[in-house]
This record gives sequence, C-alpha cells and structure tokens, in this order.
Amino acid sequence: MDKYKQNLLELFAFLDSDGSGTVELFEMFVYGKNLNPSWTLQKCKELFAKFDADHDGHITQDEFLSFFASLHDSMPEKKFQKNLQDLVDVMNASKKKLTESTLFNTAGGHGKYKKDVSLRESVKKEAAELPEHRRKQVLSVFLKLDKDNSGYLDMFELFVFGRLLQGSSFGMKDCANLFREMDDNSDTKIEVDEFLAYVYRTTKKMSDAEFNERFQDYIEALS
Repeated sequence: MDKYKQNLLELFAFLDSDGSGTVELFEMFVYGKNLNPSWTLQKCKELFAKFDADHDGHITQDEFLSFFASLHDSMPEKKFQKNLQDLVDVMNASKKKLTESTLFNTAGGHGKYKKDVSLRESVKKEAAELPEHRRKQVLSVFLKLDKDNSGYLDMFELFVFGRLLQGSSFGMKDCANLFREMDDNSDTKIEVDEFLAYVYRTTKKMSDAEFNERFQDYIEALS
C-alpha cells in the first residue's frame, strides 16, 4: 500500500475542498457526480458510511487510508491499481477544469459574475442594499437552513432552499447551478453576504407584501 499512499493523500486533500481536515458527505457527493453522472445521494450515503468507521459524520485521513487498505487487500493488485487510477484521473481533470476557470475569470473573461476582488465588493454592496425589514427575514431563513451552525451553507443545505423556491422539480443539477451562481469566491460555501446578495438581486422588483408573504412561508416551512 505504501506505493499508493501519495496518490491517496492527494485525493483526500482534493476531496476536502474546504480544508477542514475531514471529508464531508456533500464533498464526496460532488466528487462522485464528476466520476459518475448517475451517482445518487443514497449511494453516496452508503459509501460514506463504509469510510466513516466511527460514524461521526466526518471521514478523517486515517479512516480514508484504512478504507483503501481494506479495499486493496480484498481485490487483485491490477484491479485496485486501475480503480485508483480512475479516481486520480477524475481528480486531475477536475483540477484542470478549475484552473482553466480561474484563469478565465481573472484574465478578463466574459462570465456574468467574475470571481475577482471587484465582484467581492459588489456582493458586499448588494448585500447591504437589502432593506433592513427584508434583511431580518432573509437572515432568519439563512440561520434555519444552516443546520450545523457552521455560519455558511453547503450544497445540501442549499438544496433545501431550492426545494422551497421551486418545489419537488428542483434537482441536484439545479442545486449545483444555483450554488455556482451564489458562490462568488468559489470556496464551496455560501456565506451570509452571498446569500443576502442573491436574494437582493432576485427580489428587488418584488413588492414588500409579496416578499413578506413568501419569506414568512419559508420560515414556517423550515420551523
């Protein structure tokens, strides 16, 4: 197994997209979707449970390496080598895509929301533009969505918001698109300002009566 350790450590670091030192369910799900478009949340949960030896909802580096050591012992060497190489190839392709996207955005590309300093300031400005009486309701929704009290929304928490917006037709592909639209600094987290700015952009022409009715419904649904 020692000859595979470096690849496994690189893979773990890539999966740990927020640098927390552990891999979370949503991080594994996003990676799995890149590997297999038919990947489902249920399949992800089942695989996650096999990695998560102490069932605390996080995969540590030791648990990650231990899982692959067991996998290595249970199959022929060539099969393990091929399976690991497939995982590494997806990782490298994703890194390349991310690098190209970053280069495009910082080199004056034509994306609607460039991930640069000026955009960050724009997001803060838009967040501040939300009237105080609306801001309180939006913050109440944000806090209810933030189930783990992390101070930001991950993809699964945002999925709940998407279902409130669009109902049962809202799927994981829709969620990924919404997540990209909100996540202005591409750090895989929706911060309070990003959430407020999104709501400001999408509701600024809405009457107070309609806004209040809609967000009160959201708050009730999340209670």
